[in-house]
Amino acid sequence: MSAKETEKPAAGKERRKYKRRHVLWQAKLQCGRYEFDCWVYNMSLDGANIRFDLPIAEDCGVVLSIKDVGVISGRVAWSVSGLMGIDFISSEDKIRKLLGDDVDHFAQIASVSD
Repeated sequence: MSAKETEKPAAGKERRKYKRRHVLWQAKLQCGRYEFDCWVYNMSLDGANIRFDLPIAEDCGVVLSIKDVGVISGRVAWSVSGLMGIDFISSEDKIRKLLGDDVDHFAQIASVSD
């Protein structure tokens, strides 16, 4: 095997615009006229990962009501084995206001030029 074949591939660029913060927040997920209990496991200014045991189709519009934080509109980005990724539709400014003093934990990831 040549050295080239055994080299590890270069690490991919970070695709996230914001850092994720690990949380454990009670929430309700509204999809259409239905509302379900769920847990937010981590969050950034542009999305969240939640624990939710029912499958919901990708791109479905949802509303995430996080206890003691507020209401955020989004869409399902992915759903696998009881976990779901939500991309926020609500503006960054609205989410910053909802997070208040906690917003510093969601700082923007610095971009690195090649």
